[in-house]
Amino acid sequence: MLATADVDGVVEGSIPGFANLARVPIDQMRVSIEILSSPDLDSRTPDHEGRRIEIIEGGWRILNYRIYRER
Repeated sequence: MLATADVDGVVEGSIPGFANLARVPIDQMRVSIEILSSPDLDSRTPDHEGRRIEIIEGGWRILNYRIYRER
């Protein structure tokens, strides 16, 4: 997702399309999206309750994109 995000951290696509791009089964992509968009109490970055992405119309937004962009 980081490699395909725009300057605002938005990743456009669908689960089947992104699964194809990532070369993973669609079911695995669905599980991954669920994990990345769920709260993570053990996250080292507690912003957004530890969530990594949010589901938006047409794809996803990487919530901590600025951190990665600045690295």
